[in-house]
Amino acid sequence: MVMKQLLKTGMMLAAVVGFLGLGGEIPTSAVAEMLLVQASSSNQAEGLRMEGRLDSNSEKLEDGSYFNVHTFDGKAGESLTIELMSDEFDAYLILFDPDNDKIIAEADDSGEGYNARITVILPVTGTYIIAVFSKQAGESGNYILSRREATE
Repeated sequence: MVMKQLLKTGMMLAAVVGFLGLGGEIPTSAVAEMLLVQASSSNQAEGLRMEGRLDSNSEKLEDGSYFNVHTFDGKAGESLTIELMSDEFDAYLILFDPDNDKIIAEADDSGEGYNARITVILPVTGTYIIAVFSKQAGESGNYILSRREATE
C-alpha cells in the first residue's frame, strides 16, 4: 500500500510517498532537507547504539504516528545492519540517502517481534538520515537504535 503523508515543520510542507510499504524515490528533496533540519536539533546516532523515545515531544505524521530523525556518517561500500528495537511500540524504520532524494531501505517487523532491521551496503559516502516511526497512530515508548557492521 502506498500512502502519502504530509510532514509540517514551521513553513515547510513536504510529502512522503509510501510511509508504509514503499520502495523508491521521494518526489522532492524538501523531505530530506526538513529531516536534516530536525536532526540538527534532535539526537544524532553517532555511536553504535543509542536510546530514544517516541512520544508527544516527537514529530507527528498526519495520521498521528510519531517519528524521530537521527543521522550518521557512512562510507561508500560500508555494509551495515541498522536495528530499531522496542517493547513498547511497533517499530518502523526508513534509511534516506545523503543526496536527500531517495529511500535506500525501509523495514517493518523484519527483526524479532515487532522490531525493524535493515541490512544495506551504503552506495555513497555522506551523512545518512534514519527516520524512526511508530507504525500505528499514537503509539509511544522507548527504543534502542543501533548500527553495526553487517555479518550476513
